Amino acid sequence: MSGRQQLVALLDSQTTFHLHSPKLGLEKNNPHQTTSTFTLSYLGDACYELWCRKLVTHHYSNPKQVHRKTVQLVRCQTQSKLIELFLPLLSEEEVQIYKKGRNSRPQNVPKSASVEEYRKSTGFECLVGFWMLRDESERFDQLMNDEKVQPFIESFLYSSRSIKPL
Repeated sequence: MSGRQQLVALLDSQTTFHLHSPKLGLEKNNPHQTTSTFTLSYLGDACYELWCRKLVTHHYSNPKQVHRKTVQLVRCQTQSKLIELFLPLLSEEEVQIYKKGRNSRPQNVPKSASVEEYRKSTGFECLVGFWMLRDESERFDQLMNDEKVQPFIESFLYSSRSIKPL
């Protein structure tokens, strides 16, 4: 088995992230969310990028294609569109977490994105980080496999265009 095949097999066997830290205040019975938006978005960004890398390596083996497709998926414009698709499907608590991240003041905004896109993507990352820290990655998987989200994700995998309109 080649190194790439071993990596794909390892990633296939890892369906959830196990991040536990009772110091973060994210236990399911704790109504007061004390984790900072920085922590949630930082961890959510890492988890989402890993998810994207795993997805892309299942479809491509050329390093240039893998990089290009992954970058397209992790861009804040893509995350902004994803959260727009997620919003009608979120619980009240999830919407609060998203808004907590969205309403935080950005330190830097990429030149290629608007402030609104960047803020929405920060909210998206906070939500992903929230699910991962609460060991609820199945919720993320459920939403990513939604009938409205799946075609959006596939549009990145099977076309040469960056972002397709909703």
